[in-house]
Amino acid sequence: MKVKHILVILILGLILMDLGALFKIMHWPGAGEMITASFAIELIFGILAIWKILTLDKFKEFLNS
Repeated sequence: MKVKHILVILILGLILMDLGALFKIMHWPGAGEMITASFAIELIFGILAIWKILTLDKFKEFLNS
């Protein structure tokens, strides 16, 4: 998976978080579900980002130096 795809996942999670916060402020239904879904998306982003960093060859060289 390319880094740009991982960043798209992060951006989608942040947009959903902003919409969830707006819904929460306006007391509209569905705010809790939006915020929960955004946390799940951002958790997926975090796992993918850590996996991508740990599988880079240059990162392994940095750790061994």
